[in-house]
Amino acid sequence: MGIHRGHPTKDAPVLIPSCGLGREDVPERALYPPREVERILSISHAQLYRLIGAGRLDARKIGRATYITRSSIDKFLAELPPAQVRSV
Repeated sequence: MGIHRGHPTKDAPVLIPSCGLGREDVPERALYPPREVERILSISHAQLYRLIGAGRLDARKIGRATYITRSSIDKFLAELPPAQVRSV
């Protein structure tokens, strides 16, 4: 069984590029492009821009490119309420 880039097959897992969060061998960055933040937070493009508009994530421009600050991602995650898990 091999690793397949692109469309999955029955026997080959799909290789998904990682943004590097949580990996010790990848240096932490100060800025992330919107698509990576969408993947990191598992949210839609529209939801990302709603969070930016509400001031919950800090977006910066470098030329025409938009980036979200790492510090605002960390702050957003820290402010999320804990999940309510019911006992079965």
